[in-house]
Amino acid sequence: MNPLSGERIRFFSAFRLKHETGSEAEAEFLREYSALGSVPGVENFELMREITPKEWSTCEWVVMWEFADLAAHTAFHEHPAHHRFVTEYWNTGVAEFKAGNAVALTAPPVTIPSPTGSTPQS
Repeated sequence: MNPLSGERIRFFSAFRLKHETGSEAEAEFLREYSALGSVPGVENFELMREITPKEWSTCEWVVMWEFADLAAHTAFHEHPAHHRFVTEYWNTGVAEFKAGNAVALTAPPVTIPSPTGSTPQS
């Protein structure tokens, strides 16, 4: 993974699903999540299995991808595929998660608007 530079934004999330491990529901969720990697503006999409010891993290999956800039980030969040995934899969299938967006240490501060339609972690 290359270091971030300029206005690039890296999104990351660790999450645990409500679905049983190995189930068709889990496989469908992961297929649909992976499909977001083809939304215009999404770069370097990676969906990975979380391997941290469970006494430190109960999450089972990690996802990361990048945007060239805030405009690409905003366009992604407004894209119909993102809205559909959040409504049909994320809000109903995720038991817990932690997510964030990051920029390079040398980048100017960026304010990311709160996403619409998704349920924040309490």
